[in-house]
Amino acid sequence: MKWMLKSVITTPKVELLCSKQGRPSGEPSEISYWQKINELETIMNSKVYTCHNESVLAEFVPFSTPKFKIYKRMGVPSALSENLMEKLQILEKKHESSLRNLDLRQSTVLSMVKKISKIRSNLAYCLLDLGVWLALKAAESLSCYKSDFFSWGKLDVFGEATLKKFSLEASQTLATYIPPGLNWSIGDNIESSLDAGLLTTKVRCLIECLLEYRELDDIRCIVFVERVIAAVVLQCLLDELLPKYCSWKTKYIAGNNSSMQVQTRRKQHEIVEEFRKGMVNIIVATSILEEGLDVQSCNLVLRFDPSATVSSFIQSRGRARMQNSDYVLMLESEDLSTHSRMKNYLASGDIMRKESLRHAHDPCPSLKSDQFDEEFIALKALELL
Repeated sequence: MKWMLKSVITTPKVELLCSKQGRPSGEPSEISYWQKINELETIMNSKVYTCHNESVLAEFVPFSTPKFKIYKRMGVPSALSENLMEKLQILEKKHESSLRNLDLRQSTVLSMVKKISKIRSNLAYCLLDLGVWLALKAAESLSCYKSDFFSWGKLDVFGEATLKKFSLEASQTLATYIPPGLNWSIGDNIESSLDAGLLTTKVRCLIECLLEYRELDDIRCIVFVERVIAAVVLQCLLDELLPKYCSWKTKYIAGNNSSMQVQTRRKQHEIVEEFRKGMVNIIVATSILEEGLDVQSCNLVLRFDPSATVSSFIQSRGRARMQNSDYVLMLESEDLSTHSRMKNYLASGDIMRKESLRHAHDPCPSLKSDQFDEEFIALKALELL
């Protein structure tokens, strides 16, 4: 939500600093939200104004319509998942044992073992949450010598080759569970792939959500995920599946703070620009795109993974800038705590608006002269989008 601020400060220089720490989290509370609004007014020596309802603001700032997409969790069949998890663990121990038998420094061995464990953990996540096919795509990406997806950190040629060898052997193990034949494709029969554990119901829910909008001529969609590896493999899935239904193009953007990810800022800016121009229709992104991306034609935001905080919820919802845009929240049917949290996040806007209106006639707190120096005033504010 954008607040209309009427500043009464006269100063040579003003800087607005947005503080995530200042945003309320957890369940909405009238008291906690008013405390933050009052803190903003005190620091700025200003009053915060808003409108009586969202529809008035919507005439100037488009709001996306929240929609819940509920799916019943059904993952990989237990016998298959247990079998594959065991094979990945055996493979991990095999490579760990090989490293310990080499004439390497202990610190090098421990570092390599830790990285192999992290790769195995990412593959396990893909297997259990996304399905065998996406776990295979993760392993293939990690094992590709020409891949620009991942960075292995400060490793020599031997170290990098060792990690990629582990990933390659993992991909070979996973590939034995994929139907043979050059003509087979993951999109041939979604239900059959679901029954075989190649996909999960969560992935099917994503596919169904997107295909509901396939009649749109000029879609701009951001799919928010929690993990870098999820962004990578979901792009692989959509690249293979969507051409059967439409001409949409997909790319992924993931944050630079991941030790596995080497996507440059320049590359990310290029993808965003392609998104603006309509050359890319779907971006699968981590939280890096929750703030700062302002594409007026973005008409669909889809939360594959739920927001962890109210700040993340508000920021990701705000990426849908076009009139009549949608904000789709994928939720597992039996995850009642997440259902409750999302409903609380939705209520937060109304609570902030009501608290601002309730205190609209309260006098503005006086500004203490010793808070700021002569040439610079730092205004620490809540960024409420």
